[in-house]
Amino acid sequence: MNSESSKQPLLKHFLNSLFIGNTDRLIVYQNLGLLVRSGVPIDTALRSISDEVNSHSMRHGLNKISRDVEEGVPLSLAMAKTGIIPSHVISLIRVGEESGRLEKNLELIALQEEKQHNFQEKIRSALLYPAVIFGATLTIGLAISWFILPRLSQTFSGMRIELPLITKIVIRIGEMISTAGVRGLISILALFALTIFLIRIVTPLRTLTEWIVLRLPGIGAVLRQTEVARFGFVLGTLLQAGFPIVSSIQALEGITAFSSYRKLYQRLAEAIDSGQSFKVFFNQKRSLRQLIPPPVQQIIIAGENSGQLASVLESIGTTTERRLESSTRNVATLLEPLLLVIVWLGVALIAIAVILPIYSLIGSIQ
Repeated sequence: MNSESSKQPLLKHFLNSLFIGNTDRLIVYQNLGLLVRSGVPIDTALRSISDEVNSHSMRHGLNKISRDVEEGVPLSLAMAKTGIIPSHVISLIRVGEESGRLEKNLELIALQEEKQHNFQEKIRSALLYPAVIFGATLTIGLAISWFILPRLSQTFSGMRIELPLITKIVIRIGEMISTAGVRGLISILALFALTIFLIRIVTPLRTLTEWIVLRLPGIGAVLRQTEVARFGFVLGTLLQAGFPIVSSIQALEGITAFSSYRKLYQRLAEAIDSGQSFKVFFNQKRSLRQLIPPPVQQIIIAGENSGQLASVLESIGTTTERRLESSTRNVATLLEPLLLVIVWLGVALIAIAVILPIYSLIGSIQ
């Protein structure tokens, strides 16, 4: 299942995640399924789709896949060589080629990608407002530190008064930022980008970051609900389509963005493959309650016992997705007053740092 992903360099996956958007992938999967079902040859379909995507990397990759397919290379192998298609999609395409149901699998991939796109849009909508407020606050703070505080320092230096500690700290921060200049700002941005890259590739650092993020108030609940909804929908649709349960669980590994959920699916696939049931697995892994809530576990166990596991999983995905919409709205509602308080504290800090020396000067004159 994961042989293709092991052949694709980690750096290539990281760069593709930056330069290839989910919208382009959704266009590829949807149109490829429609064209193949209409009887268009795969190589011709890929060349046609390449004209519709915005990403240069995706366009170049599709043309390369088209040439390989035209030379007789299987579609799944041609996709694996480029590194632009996730491993779980390649696995589903390979299974479709081997079973003769490639068209059905392409439709299933398109449906999964559309759900994935919707999940990510919900997360973005929950984080958009906090990101905008934080960015605006940071920009205003840098502007004040860069242009206003150095002039404030020159003004106060001519006064024969002892500056309050808070004023000294604020002025010192402004002087440091002003002295660093553009090079300092570029260095900070480069350090931020390097930190993100290290979080993506260094396992202990990524695990710690994920642990913190999944437990953040509000945002952590949204992310966990997203994973549970994805788990129910993807696993349910794969089982409904007739995929083996172990292969279906393994396909989840390539979809999730969190290593903790990836390990969960790996252990679950191994347990099911060895003959265990969902009930035995959940009872042995009490620590999984943070990832899959106990009520969801009980519903899965009931579906397994009744022989309706696929439909129960799809129901879990649908129900959790509806709850997710409410949770994303609640996150924005909860964060709004908190962010406003943070902005107010920053403004108040600078105002106090400016006003206190003026009061001291007036007092000395009197």
